Amino acid sequence: MATWKPERALALVLLAAAGFSCGSEATGESALAVVTTIGFASRNGEMVDAIDVSDGIDLDARVGGDADSCRKVDFVAPDGRPGIDNQFTYLFEIVEDMAEEGTIEGIVQGSINNGRLLMMIDLEGVDDWVNDDDVTVRVFNGAGRPTLGSDGYIVPDQTFDKDPGSEVSVGHGRIVDGVLETDPFEVELPMAFFNVFFDLRLQNARVRAHVSPEGVTDGLVGGGVSIEDILGIAEMADAMQEVQYRPILSTILPGFADMEKVGNACTALSANLRFESRRAFLYTTEPPPSADSSADGVSED
Repeated sequence: MATWKPERALALVLLAAAGFSCGSEATGESALAVVTTIGFASRNGEMVDAIDVSDGIDLDARVGGDADSCRKVDFVAPDGRPGIDNQFTYLFEIVEDMAEEGTIEGIVQGSINNGRLLMMIDLEGVDDWVNDDDVTVRVFNGAGRPTLGSDGYIVPDQTFDKDPGSEVSVGHGRIVDGVLETDPFEVELPMAFFNVFFDLRLQNARVRAHVSPEGVTDGLVGGGVSIEDILGIAEMADAMQEVQYRPILSTILPGFADMEKVGNACTALSANLRFESRRAFLYTTEPPPSADSSADGVSED
């Protein structure tokens, strides 16, 4: 179960961290990126051959609603990829309807910009940035107050600390035509939902993202979110407000679940988050000589 921490405001924030290499024996090049914006992927209202279109990843490597996914129908991605698993979109749409317009996105972005939710992605062991069949991804939380650009997002080439309390999630994958695809691994992300900050565990998570010699530039992270964790979040939120989520969610969530089947029932919802990121450094790493030395500090408040 996650550790729950009450917070103000109804919203959801997802922070996925990446890239820390300490004492690694990996060979090849490496690059660290800090996530500058992130949000839950959801249906876009379009349909292809009577199938809803949603951004996301094929998390179970299957196309179609078979018994292992509790007969839940897959989505199709905007780029035509089939088999997209993203049942969390239904819960997200419910919460979004209950919040004022822009509330969810505003809280997420504000938390990133003030350094509370610094998602770092470290890609290492890269021999070829276009096609490489063996690379390592590290996901963790950063720390520090970032400098923002005129576009309102974190500027590239800043240096951050690693959050000393952050777990490092390690995954392995490959680069195919400039796109990183990982094997399943466990990822924990700091997040806010239903007025509560907590550590979200994505089960059998995968990352699919575009890469360049400067690191991961944009993409998706997805995995299974357990019903138990979602109900725990709702219970904490219910204690702080008149609106009661848990009774409703206890009824509807089993109908959305499509992952982590136990017996005849699925116990988790597939979820995806889309993010954009820019090159960054850690104080424990050396920036390249070409990096602007004035960009390696964290802004003072």
